[in-house]
Formats: sequence, structure tokens, C-alpha cells
Amino acid sequence: MAYGAVVFTICCMNPDIELISIGSELLSGRTLNTHAQTLGSALVKIGLRLSRDTTVPDESETIRSAVHEALERTDIVVVSGGLGPTSDDITRAALGKLFKRDIVMSPEALGELRKRYTERGRDLTPAAERQALILDGAVTLLNSVGAAPGERLDLPGGGRFLLYPALPVNLPLCSKSASFRGCVSSFAMPCRSKNVSFSLKALASRTSLPGLRRPVSRPRKFPLDFIRALEKSKSA
Repeated sequence: MAYGAVVFTICCMNPDIELISIGSELLSGRTLNTHAQTLGSALVKIGLRLSRDTTVPDESETIRSAVHEALERTDIVVVSGGLGPTSDDITRAALGKLFKRDIVMSPEALGELRKRYTERGRDLTPAAERQALILDGAVTLLNSVGAAPGERLDLPGGGRFLLYPALPVNLPLCSKSASFRGCVSSFAMPCRSKNVSFSLKALASRTSLPGLRRPVSRPRKFPLDFIRALEKSKSA
């Protein structure tokens, strides 16, 4: 049985990105929903596209369901809203349940909050400190405009989740800041290379791709479904 050594590359240069906008006020008409317009225009400028926008109310179960369904469709999901200090800002708690993550204090975000409040001559109340909470294991994305930070969570299997406060208010004003560049960089999924030996006969029986009649000895790029089929044939 012929075997080939392949260096394959999984390329995710232009991934689809989904946005979930959270806020009952967006659905009641009390607040104009420009979240998708704001994010979509920012992504186009860096060669990416927003593929879907879903708006949900401040309801824990609905938030969890929307995020779960989005992650079934795409590898990058952005959630905007529900990170303030009031009782109806429940986004973190809802996502903590979904991802089975504790909610922890970000020392970086808390330090920035204290600095922000001190500069304005205000006391940092326990309610205000809630804005520095993040999902355990998330990367803090400091916000130079608003109080609450953004956060990035890399999920098992290669998915990437970005939580950001009030995009229409924060994103345009942060567009030249390091925190925004950190957010944008989290949209880019790096290519990965891997060496693997596989049975061409077994692989051909599991795929409909042409040209699998002889061993391959040079680096090639393959689509993700090809890679998944290849790994299945390896374990067969």
C-alpha cells in the first residue's frame, strides 16, 4: 500500500465572522442598533467580512443559545453589549455558564478602572468594579475609551470568541489604539502546518477529491475538509 509524506497547511485567511448584539433596548427601538454597521465597516477595511448579525435581549438563556448556534457555524464570534455595572448587564454570567468558566477579576482592567476614576475625582464603587470582570482564561483587551474592557477567549478546537462593550460607542474611538489593534488581531486565524503519513488508498475511499493516485512528496495546500478526511484515514 502506498504512503505519502505531506506537509499540509490549514489556511484561514478570510474567515467569516458573526456578531451577536445584546440589549433589550436594541429590540424595543429605544436605542438604534448600529453594531453591525460599526463592526462590518471596520472589518472591510482589513479585508474581512461580517457574515451575520443576530440581536438578542438581555436574557441569559437566549444569549447562551445564540452564541452556541453561532459557534456551530463559524470559528470567530463577536459579542457586543451587556458588560456594564447595572443588574441587567448579564452577558458575562450567561457566557460563563455556556463555556463553563468562572468569572474572575482582571488585574489589568481593574488598574485601568481605578486610574480612570481617580482622574475624574470619583470613587470606584463595588458596582463599578464589576466592569473589570472577565471570563477565566480570557485575554483582557484594555479599553482606552470606555470603562469595561474587551476580552478574547480561544476555544478548544481553534474557535475564537471576542466579547466587547457597546461597539458603536467604543470601536470607532478605539480604532487607533493598541486595544483596538489587539481586537483586530484576534480576528486573524493563523495558518498551521503539519507533517503526516497517510494511506492514499484509505484517503481516496473517504474523499471525492481528484488526483489521489500517487504518493505526494512536496508541500501542498489543502482545504479543511480534506485535512479532516486525511486525519480520519490516518486513524482507520
